[in-house]
Amino acid sequence: MAQALTWDDVLGAIRGRPVELAVVDPLLAGDARSQEIERLRVLFPSLPLILYTTLTPQTAGVLLALGQRGIQHVVFANYDDHPSRLREVLGQEEARSSSRQLLDQLADALSPLPSELRWVLEEALRSPGEVQTVGQVAARARVDRRTCERWFTRVGLPSPRHFLCAARVLYAHRLLQDPGFTIEDVAKRRRDAALARLGRRTRARGPALPDGAAESGLGLVGMMPCTVLIVDDEAPLRRVLERSLSHHGVRVIGAGSAETAYDLLASETPDAILLDIHLPTMSGLALYLAIVHRWPRLDGRIAIMTGDADADEVRTWLERHSCAVIRKPFNLQEVLDWIALTLRAGEERKRGGAEA
Repeated sequence: MAQALTWDDVLGAIRGRPVELAVVDPLLAGDARSQEIERLRVLFPSLPLILYTTLTPQTAGVLLALGQRGIQHVVFANYDDHPSRLREVLGQEEARSSSRQLLDQLADALSPLPSELRWVLEEALRSPGEVQTVGQVAARARVDRRTCERWFTRVGLPSPRHFLCAARVLYAHRLLQDPGFTIEDVAKRRRDAALARLGRRTRARGPALPDGAAESGLGLVGMMPCTVLIVDDEAPLRRVLERSLSHHGVRVIGAGSAETAYDLLASETPDAILLDIHLPTMSGLALYLAIVHRWPRLDGRIAIMTGDADADEVRTWLERHSCAVIRKPFNLQEVLDWIALTLRAGEERKRGGAEA
């Protein structure tokens, strides 16, 4: 079991340890907020989440919002957190975990094995970093290696070595379905130095185009490959967008501050910009005006990202400036649709200029 006292610690624990289920409190940072938990849903959609908190007027609205995001189980402290109730809720959510679903599929194949050997193999499927060799399997099951191998042959399973290799591949594939994980995160969980080196090489090489995109010269929605600049001080969210967009043939560059973004624009010519409002040293709204003033061609190619679209300051600003708004936590399809629309508008402007 892993414990976390801050939201940064929560992200670190999920990425670095074999977390199969998370129990989180919307009051972890002091105030009742839904944004951090919604972010977990975006980054790790396959991770079952349970809310454990106190019922107050402040938490009621947050719980309603999280329920709309698909979180089903809430346990209230000092009300329905009896041990039997906790076991029931944990059991229901654990049954939804990826490893449990995989184990259920393999239950019939593993059932003829001795109980201790079966338990070790189930542990290898849950967290391959803990059981990496046939010798470790045999030692934990309290049998010698040859006996372990004979049991696999007797029930018609592949060799223990092949089983462990398959478990590691399935584990990595399962994690990498969630946009919050990288190859390096998986390597850390698996304690795999070779996979970590692969992650570093992949990151250095940059995102690849989908199969066939490079040969055809086509990117998003059938247009020429494009570049998108993401300006957001939250690295995990930049990474989610980068992974999603790269699958569609988009080249992504990122900046964690207004200063970095401005410097990048001196040498880069992005086709579209996703700009967070809340940046460390300068408002994203102010950066928007600075960019449009310095590079007029980017007017109409910038969308601001915010979780406070209804705030008076933002609404007043939008009344004065025509700008697309993408609400956080963002919907990836909404981002893709906006980029496609921006690219189409750019192509139409080019055609119009050529005809004139």
